[in-house]
Amino acid sequence: MSTDIRPREGTGVRERLMDAARAEVLAGRWGERRMIDVAATAGVSRQTLYNVFGSKEGLLQAVVVREVTTLLDTAEAMLEADGHNPAHAVSRTTRMVLLAARDNPLLLALVTGDEQLLPVLTTRSAPLLDALRERIARTLAVHCPQVLPDTADAVADVSLRLTVSYALQPVDPDQAARRVEMVVHGMLPVDCQEARVSERRGRTERAEVLRAYMPGGRITSVPVRRPDRLVLLDHIARAFEPGVRYTEEQLNAVLRGYSADHVVLRRSLVDEGFMESDRTHYWRCGGTVDL
Repeated sequence: MSTDIRPREGTGVRERLMDAARAEVLAGRWGERRMIDVAATAGVSRQTLYNVFGSKEGLLQAVVVREVTTLLDTAEAMLEADGHNPAHAVSRTTRMVLLAARDNPLLLALVTGDEQLLPVLTTRSAPLLDALRERIARTLAVHCPQVLPDTADAVADVSLRLTVSYALQPVDPDQAARRVEMVVHGMLPVDCQEARVSERRGRTERAEVLRAYMPGGRITSVPVRRPDRLVLLDHIARAFEPGVRYTEEQLNAVLRGYSADHVVLRRSLVDEGFMESDRTHYWRCGGTVDL
C-alpha cells in the first residue's frame, strides 16, 4: 500500500488537504497527527485548514464523502441501467459498497480503524449519510418518477443505514444485497414496481405472456392478471418513441395494429402510466426501453 503523502501538483487547496488526510489514514497515522501536520503536508497554513473544514473530524468526513461519492457515480449508472427495477439497482449498489468496504483501502481502514475513525460511520455519521441520502433520493426520483419525494428519501435512508450496518458487521455481500432489495421492494409503490414488469419477470416469462395473448402480434384476449396486462401494454408502448408527441389520429393508427378496440387500449396506456396526454397530443412517459 502506498503511503506517499505528497500533495498532487495542480490541485486546489481543498483537494490537497483531503489528499494529505487520506494518505495519513492509509498510513495508520491519523490518530496521532495534528491539524498543523496535515496542513504542512498539503502546503497550507493550519488556519487555512480550519477555514475550509472547521475541524479534524470535518476534514475526515469530507474525505469519506469524496471517496463514497466516487462509488455513487457507479451506482447512478446502475440506476440508469436498472431504472425499470429500482429495488434491484439499490441491491446492486449495496453489494458494490460492501465489496468496496472490504477491498477499498480507505473504507477498510475506517471499518477496522480506531476510535477516531469509526465514529465517521457510526455515532457521527450524519454529514456522510445526509450527503449520500440526498444524492440517492434525487437519482431514484429521476429514474422512478412515480416515487413520492418522501418515499425516495426513506428508501435512500433505510438502504444506506442497512448498508453501513452490514459493512460494520460483515456478512456475505450477496446475501446482504438480497435482503436490502426485499426491504426496498416493500417500500416502493406498486406502480413503480409493476409498470416495468417485463424486465423484472424475465425475458422468458415476458415472451410467454406475449405468445399467450398476442399470437401473430395482435391482442386476442385481455389477461385477467394485472401484471400480464402490463406486459402487453409495455410491449405496445415500445412502438412509440420517447420524446415524440403524437396526435390522437396518429396514436390510434398504431393501436389499431394491435387491437380493434383501440379506444380502450389508448385509455389503458394512459391510466397505467405508459402515455400522457394534454388532450391534443399523446407522448410516451413510461415503460421499458432497450439499452
